[in-house]
Amino acid sequence: MALLGLLLLVGAVPVDGAEAARGRKESMPGPRGPKVPRKLPASVALPPVAPPESARLPVRAETGRYANSLEALSPAAARHERDPAASYSYCLRTVTTYEHVYYGPSGSLRRGYARAVQHGTGFAYRVKDGEFFVATNHHVASRPEVTGGATPVEGVPNGARKVREAVYIVSSETDDRTSGFIELAPVLADPLTDLAVLKTSRPLQVLPFRFGRSAELAVGNLVFARGYPLGVMPAFNVGRVTNPSHQDTDSGWDHQDFVTDAALNNGNSGSPVLAISRQTGEPELVGIFHAHYRSATGMGVVVAIDEVRGMLETLRPAQREAGERDERAEGRGLLAEHGKPVYFPFAGLTARAVMLESGTRFEVYDEFPTSEIVQVCLVSRQTGPRLVLPSLEPVASERGPLREPVDQLERGLWASLATALRLRRELAGDDGSPAARKRIAQLRKRLSAASDSQKELLSVIDFESQSHGPRPASAAPAEGG
Repeated sequence: MALLGLLLLVGAVPVDGAEAARGRKESMPGPRGPKVPRKLPASVALPPVAPPESARLPVRAETGRYANSLEALSPAAARHERDPAASYSYCLRTVTTYEHVYYGPSGSLRRGYARAVQHGTGFAYRVKDGEFFVATNHHVASRPEVTGGATPVEGVPNGARKVREAVYIVSSETDDRTSGFIELAPVLADPLTDLAVLKTSRPLQVLPFRFGRSAELAVGNLVFARGYPLGVMPAFNVGRVTNPSHQDTDSGWDHQDFVTDAALNNGNSGSPVLAISRQTGEPELVGIFHAHYRSATGMGVVVAIDEVRGMLETLRPAQREAGERDERAEGRGLLAEHGKPVYFPFAGLTARAVMLESGTRFEVYDEFPTSEIVQVCLVSRQTGPRLVLPSLEPVASERGPLREPVDQLERGLWASLATALRLRRELAGDDGSPAARKRIAQLRKRLSAASDSQKELLSVIDFESQSHGPRPASAAPAEGG
């Protein structure tokens, strides 16, 4: 993906300016000033939307499951798509309140609050027991828990904490009506696939078409999306599949996409993307649009429906072998296989893992290899982690304010160790194939992506451990522990 350019989070349109970058992806400026949700009519009436005549391309000989032209659309499906009362896509407004702590002129601790507003698209796809379920992107329905670093929020200070969030259906980003909005309750969130599901008991128009098979898409197949570009208006956008299979690992995502040249914009994220069955002439849901490349035109990426079908149907998070790997057990096994101490990156520094009879000892060095001064040492044992300061005095990390950060430090060290050892194994067996190079690039990216959060974690541990006395500079502690 690095060769193709940078992706934009195009579905979340902040109305208070440009949403800041999420890793290598960011969204673009919104067109209006901030809006505060107040009211929405009982039903949202949308203007008619018809496929553009320019999308009627000549019919060619076709093979495969999906058509290459709108000419294949059945008359009934075409009438449905032209009916304004049959719209199943909705404009979503996400309002997030952040709390930030700061010191006043007198040195007193104060709290302030900031609100961030953004717009995107969602579509109703299911009704069950009187509740209507709406699918959208995770980045549309949820903002970062804490701002700053790779997750800034426009107009909100870095380091602010999310204290409240609500998602509403509105008619557009200018909707300032005085009646109640339709508020959506969260049901499911899956950041890896950028999927969120919400629900309401208020009646909605539900997608009348079946789920398709994104694995059967081919280059040249026609797809169309129904969404709210810029949060301003409903729109019908048509394009073609230019790459039917692309692994998306940017911005913490990890899922299969396909690429389309449809002219989709900010506010379109969460839009349903449909292809036309050659056998029935009916549209089928093949994906959810979620991003496009910043430095290119006509290159939007769509979350493949095969990646999220199970979650949409069961309303339960996906069970992933990689995501649920016991990295402690894997790291221990790889370390034993390696047979000697391992050096690996952690928080932009160098860490070392050594197997002991009582567990595994981790040391994080300040300026290795020019110095062997240890910044923090942790012994991972079956009974729990023990933090050791450079003075070799044990810290009571099993309780008090250090307990949670030390637990996080232990998990983070094992995760980085396991990733580093997997990377070593991949490099040793690298045959130069595209698949091998891709695995190596993903492992390197995973190591570097965690660096910022690891630095913050070390800062928290350093601050909390000050109560245990001064920390004199020390050479690497002895191997006991």
